[in-house]
Amino acid sequence: MGVIFIPVADPGEVQPGDMKPVDLGGREAILANVDGELFAFGRECPHEASDLTTGELQGKQIRCEGHSYVFDLCSGECVMPPGGPALAVLPVEEHDGKVCVRLEW
Repeated sequence: MGVIFIPVADPGEVQPGDMKPVDLGGREAILANVDGELFAFGRECPHEASDLTTGELQGKQIRCEGHSYVFDLCSGECVMPPGGPALAVLPVEEHDGKVCVRLEW
């Protein structure tokens, strides 16, 4: 198994309530700060590919502006409507003094 850490921000760069689009080597994602906790997830809504940078953070959930689908940022589960397609969520951790997304294969 391989692991790579992709630096996406400096510590403290993304303030609570903010989101930052990030590039994971050709894949677009979003880094979001919810009350000091960082989350990384796919930039496209899995329902119809709307850009989630225009979405609304609601606690540890994001609501897509396109059709109001709501996703849990901890699990990726679609909570509204129940049973909808899951959002890709990725682990975030500090590594070598940078905020990184951890990718495994």
